[in-house]
Amino acid sequence: MDGRRMCLGQNFVVTEFKVVLVVLVKNFVFELRDGVDSKIEIGRGLLPRVRGDASYLCVCDRTLPEVGTLKETTVPH
Repeated sequence: MDGRRMCLGQNFVVTEFKVVLVVLVKNFVFELRDGVDSKIEIGRGLLPRVRGDASYLCVCDRTLPEVGTLKETTVPH
């Protein structure tokens, strides 16, 4: 949104979000739990949401030696 009533901090917030995203991608590996064969259903509603079990994503620490054999953390929805 542009115009007279635009949020003064909008550019700062967008830049801050990009920095956080870069740090997450740099330090962690994000993988689908069952690899490329994962079947994810998207529910209909005001916002698209994952339907059913929310443990489709595994997050592994990139700094540990062997990615793939790491302790996985599931991300709840």
